[in-house]
Amino acid sequence: MARMIFPAACARLQNHFAPLGFEGVLSSPTSMTARVYDPQTGENLVVITCIPCGATLSEEDVEIIAQAIEIEIEVLQFRAKRAGDSRSG
Repeated sequence: MARMIFPAACARLQNHFAPLGFEGVLSSPTSMTARVYDPQTGENLVVITCIPCGATLSEEDVEIIAQAIEIEIEVLQFRAKRAGDSRSG
């Protein structure tokens, strides 16, 4: 399976989350920090640290990272909706 360098993987993730902003930082040789944000306001939608990662990734690695971020966004949206429902009811 072909591997890509970290900047290329981040470009794939930027395309995946467009029109939202995506920023990935290799925070250590074995982990990354990912941020998805509103490009209009700069507001963070989600920041995830310590994602297992290296300097090169496979396409499957990129897909797994994207799925993990999507799940975190869904959880945060669920919590926000639930908090809003409990305040109104």
